[in-house]
Amino acid sequence: MTLEEPIQPPDGLDPVEEEIAGKGISRQATNIIRAVVLLAVIALTVVLLIYRDQIQTLQAYGYPGIFFFRF
Repeated sequence: MTLEEPIQPPDGLDPVEEEIAGKGISRQATNIIRAVVLLAVIALTVVLLIYRDQIQTLQAYGYPGIFFFRF
């Protein structure tokens, strides 16, 4: 069996919308999740910039060791 043309998704839905519709997650919920993740990334970046001097002192413990210490 040979395919002469690529398989196309069903009309009316793009692949992402089809996947979301199949799982029962609304478009609004997906956008809220994306916004929360974006805010979390921004917050983590700000925290790392604020505590960069303290983080550099943990260099002796190596990369995995950084996550075992609290500030």
